[in-house]
Amino acid sequence: MINKCISTYLIASLIVLCFSKELSAQQRLSFGEDNYLGSYHITVGYDKTTHLIFPHKIVYVDLGSADLLAEKVEQVENILKLKANVEGFSTTNLTVLTGSGSYFSFLVDYAIAPKELNIVLAEKTTGKENSSTDFPLSPFPRANDGIASTGAKALFENKSLNQTYMEKLSGLVMGRKQTRHLAGLAKYNMRFALHGLYIQDDLFFYHLQVANRSNISYDIDFIRFFIRDKKVGKRTASQEREIFPHYIFNPTLNTIPGNGSLDQVYVMEKVTIPDDKVLRIELFEKKGGRHLSFLLTNKDILKAGLLQ
Repeated sequence: MINKCISTYLIASLIVLCFSKELSAQQRLSFGEDNYLGSYHITVGYDKTTHLIFPHKIVYVDLGSADLLAEKVEQVENILKLKANVEGFSTTNLTVLTGSGSYFSFLVDYAIAPKELNIVLAEKTTGKENSSTDFPLSPFPRANDGIASTGAKALFENKSLNQTYMEKLSGLVMGRKQTRHLAGLAKYNMRFALHGLYIQDDLFFYHLQVANRSNISYDIDFIRFFIRDKKVGKRTASQEREIFPHYIFNPTLNTIPGNGSLDQVYVMEKVTIPDDKVLRIELFEKKGGRHLSFLLTNKDILKAGLLQ
């Protein structure tokens, strides 16, 4: 009788185990071809600039490595400039989202002389509707019929920013007097500093000041903002996310004479960062080596003052 009960229990246990495995297999989802998005292959150089021309405003850019530099063209919302930060870098990736919700993914390799310097990217269209693609403020000719993006979409909240309003508030920032810099770096007889940080209507206003204490003029190549890991191990890849300004006050002043200075205001969308991240602000000299940068922590950003 005991043996019969044991046999019955074992059989029941096996049935439950088999049923559980079958149920687990049914619940486990697998990826199909429709779940994967391809990446376009592009090359960039150290001495040449590659331009990517998107059909809509660029709202998000992610760089897989600090060896790659990316910057939006001033006063133009849909053109991204790419350049190598170091020669001969390893393959990395680039992700771009546009205001229409289009998602673009790229694999980027280094090339001494890239063949394609101006690339037009088009949204994928089907049928006769929307058969043509609008390229706002795109001064470069098409190298071909464009590269079709994938059908993946991201939805964004509809938000309009008034340039006149941002210009007015930036003027108020320039008029604020500060007795000390919030953060910065002094090097090469130069000083690159955050002179003030303010918030108004969910917009951050970064008052940057560059002082040239040498007799040699300083030509600004670009200033970039990106969020990165605070600490990076030797065998750990750093994740970086570049953020772009909605507006720049004094954008055309790019040369600082000897013993001169320059003040600019960068208007950014409100962003706070985790404690294990930092905001890095970089200044690059055109055709020179006096590159400067400094870091802001979340604690620094939370000290932003009210503008009005």
